[in-house]
Amino acid sequence: MIKRVKKILSMAIMFALICNCASVFAYETNPPNLYENSWRYENGNLIENDAGISLFTTYSPWSKTTDGFVNDLGEVIEGATLKGIDVSHHQGVIDWTSVKNSDVDYAIIRCGYGDNLTQYDDAYWKTNADACTDLNIPFGAYLYSYASSIEEAESEAAHAIRLLEGYDLDYPIYLDLEDNKTVATCSIDLIGQMAKIFCDALQEEGYEVGIYANKNWWDNKLTSEVFLNSSWYKWVAQYNSYCTYEGSYTMWQATSSGSVPGISGNVDINFWFDDTTVIPPIDDDTTDYSFPNTYKNTGIYEKDIVGVAETQLGYTELTNKTGTPVIDSEIPYYTKYGEKYGNPNGHWCAFFVLWCADQANIPTSIICKSSSCGNCHNFTEWFKSNHRWKDNSYIPQKGDIVFFDWETDGRANHVGIVTSADENYVYTIEGNTGGENGYMVMRRERNENIYGFGVPDYDLRSKINGYASSRNTAYMLPNSNSSTVWEIWQNDELQVLCRDGDYYLVLYPYVYTGKFVVAYVPVSSVNINGSVVEADDYYSINVQGFVKEMTTVYHNPSTDDLMGSTANYKVRATLEQYDEVTVLFEDSDFYFIRTDEISGYVQKSGIVLTTHQECVLGDVNGDSKIDSADAGLILRYDAGIINLVQSQIDISDINKDGKVDSADAGLILRYDAGIIQNFN
Repeated sequence: MIKRVKKILSMAIMFALICNCASVFAYETNPPNLYENSWRYENGNLIENDAGISLFTTYSPWSKTTDGFVNDLGEVIEGATLKGIDVSHHQGVIDWTSVKNSDVDYAIIRCGYGDNLTQYDDAYWKTNADACTDLNIPFGAYLYSYASSIEEAESEAAHAIRLLEGYDLDYPIYLDLEDNKTVATCSIDLIGQMAKIFCDALQEEGYEVGIYANKNWWDNKLTSEVFLNSSWYKWVAQYNSYCTYEGSYTMWQATSSGSVPGISGNVDINFWFDDTTVIPPIDDDTTDYSFPNTYKNTGIYEKDIVGVAETQLGYTELTNKTGTPVIDSEIPYYTKYGEKYGNPNGHWCAFFVLWCADQANIPTSIICKSSSCGNCHNFTEWFKSNHRWKDNSYIPQKGDIVFFDWETDGRANHVGIVTSADENYVYTIEGNTGGENGYMVMRRERNENIYGFGVPDYDLRSKINGYASSRNTAYMLPNSNSSTVWEIWQNDELQVLCRDGDYYLVLYPYVYTGKFVVAYVPVSSVNINGSVVEADDYYSINVQGFVKEMTTVYHNPSTDDLMGSTANYKVRATLEQYDEVTVLFEDSDFYFIRTDEISGYVQKSGIVLTTHQECVLGDVNGDSKIDSADAGLILRYDAGIINLVQSQIDISDINKDGKVDSADAGLILRYDAGIIQNFN
């Protein structure tokens, strides 16, 4: 339900405000012209096209149907109860009678912008407000802010109070926070202070108050605790078919391209969602200082880790599990984050990140959840060893992990979760930060002492399709008589590639490194999420080949050491030159091969496929040349000194007489000498 507020400003208060403002602006002889510059405006002009951001799309009229208000896709906007417009001098002269006769339920009118000077009054404020009053059209107001200091915020509050005097508002007075050249240059804390000054002053005069900003600002700039004030109405701008802002709000500005009778050109369309979407005031006597995680995971890990972290904002180091906040900074603080990892009174910034990852159900292979990573240096080494590390020149994304080096000694000593970033700041949620009455979980904006970023491989979520139901041996081949590859442990996260008889071919994380190892495990030891293809369908190559020269078989499609400390853990086996293999499938620069004894990954450059164009008649050693080396192999084979695999024998019978002998070697030598041009 909309709150209706009637404002009567006493002459005494009005006189005091005028006197105060006169003293503030006595020095102003030629106040500057002010032009909007924001995500919507450039030098006071509405941005019609932006190649980098799709702000303005041709929308169908947002209208009311028998089922409710619909968006541009014709889908019902859940919870929307009223349709409104917001206007300023940009709309020019408005035929308010036509507006009243349309499906518009209310209006938000700009009263002014910037400091308390008459030249900064909106030119159409009085005309529009008087018309709405006369026609009984419910309306509220907004003031476009240019403030970048406490003094300017006080002046803007006085400006709004002066212009609202005498009007009966049905909707709040909103502070419009969007200007890129003034407000955006301020710190998060200063923006919060200025908003509080404005809202407090207007509330003292009896008005309902609110804040306008786009979704990006609500997510990243308006993160001071003052914006949690449940008495402030939130107005969120997001030009989209849906509002995806995850906080509570009462009004959504859905498009700037609306069409309304009585207004020439486009106009902003808004929808009201009733007071029920406002977060109720927190009763300090019932506050749960243990901060339970109330976030519902979506399975989108980068979103979920931030969502979990947001439920912990305000958590303070505690003396005990009951949640009584600590005041004495000498007390060794308890945290539930450290307790989970065996260190309840230790430094806990990294433990906080691990806890959030665990609560978000993020697999260990994507973000380390071992207690060893509770140390920031070890945490960075984990990302580096998994090739998921970026230096501080990288522009991070939501869900990345940022590390700081406060002592500038080349080692990380603090860590947080990235919520977003722009050209100036990295925005984070961090544990063990702030520190007056106990260090807290807080939002921070950072641009100094950034050591680098851990970039989780969130794409792995689409690959983890199984879990180990029990501890079991992992085998080289799909049978229990082959050599073994360590073992899987219960609850290991598995990437199940295919089913081969009674075995699954899986990639599973090795110890705590998160690096995957390939092996065959019994079907009975795996729980599958969904379905798994059969081997014949997955083995996309499945042809014979041979080894060009001695080559290495690896545990996974990389040459990396599994432990990051010794080369012994990267190698599964070694194949000799001309060993015959079955190539089952490819993965980047590697083939997955199998012999009668082993399986694993080998670099493509070390294998010749018998059905591949590289298997050219006469190129016995597979080096892409036909020369005396190939002739020598044939002569040694003919003399019984060496053996050749079948694929080599097939391309060694140059004269097609069914034998591989000196006659074939002679043809190769003549070809190499240029005596003959081909073998036909």
